[in-house]
Amino acid sequence: MEIIGHERPLAYLRAVATRGELAHAYLFVGPAGVGKRAVAEALARELLCSAKRHDFGGCGACADCALMANRAHPDVVTLSPAERLLTDADKKDIGIEDVHELTRRLAATAWRGGWRVAIVDGVERMSRDAMTALLKTLEEPGERTVFVLIAQTLSGILPTIRSRAVPLAFTPVADDELAPMLASLPAGERAPALALANGRPGIAVRLANDAEFRERALSEQREYHTLLRAALPTQFSFAEAESREPGRLEGFLSYAAAELRKDLAAAVGERQQRIAAALGIMLKTLASLAGANVNRRLAADHLFFQLDGLRRQTV
Repeated sequence: MEIIGHERPLAYLRAVATRGELAHAYLFVGPAGVGKRAVAEALARELLCSAKRHDFGGCGACADCALMANRAHPDVVTLSPAERLLTDADKKDIGIEDVHELTRRLAATAWRGGWRVAIVDGVERMSRDAMTALLKTLEEPGERTVFVLIAQTLSGILPTIRSRAVPLAFTPVADDELAPMLASLPAGERAPALALANGRPGIAVRLANDAEFRERALSEQREYHTLLRAALPTQFSFAEAESREPGRLEGFLSYAAAELRKDLAAAVGERQQRIAAALGIMLKTLASLAGANVNRRLAADHLFFQLDGLRRQTV
């Protein structure tokens, strides 16, 4: 599987794997859809591929790679908010029971007698008890076991967990690398879709291959464009609706932040300062939403109130 972008983390992982100097835990941090999970799975294929010679990320043809392509390899244990091991997926946070089950599975003998890989996607979405249990597992790692912890933000993750993992930052991919992924779209949809992808290959793939998702996303983009410039009562109405439909606030913030970055490049003086302040508020809010136990309605109201205050400074 080809990975778009992320040359630095890929080069680093390739080097330490080749030298046999892998750490027992890594912490991948970056926006949703940017490619963290894809790189984590590439590392798993690198360690478990049964072909003697292959590029980083496995050969893609052996039995082990086939199992991993279907996320069914016994030596890869995955835990995420949508992929629970014991607790119900409708619960807000990953629970301590899931971490105990993760630890139990990793304690078993490896199916191939080699590496075991644990991918924990959404560490910031763990309950406090679950993080404490994960910390204990990280403090006593099994032989030939690698943990890949994935998060959108470091906010909310125990400092002791962060200190036991090698951090790798994942940043948005350049538009010229994403553009070929959207070449199959109608000409009039390519530029809006590229803006919507906002440097995230995972989103670009869905936009290219899922017509229903693309239609909904482009409609939301038009709504976000209007909302960014709307009066405060309209923005508060969006905040109230978002409390019933979680997830739309992240979409708005991703779109708005991308728009402000473009404006920032051309702005000067006081306008540049206001745009930078608004962008900082948006990014801080976006990071906070990834944590557990966040009052989303309050966060949205506070966001729009702050942005309105900045806007009034121009009057």
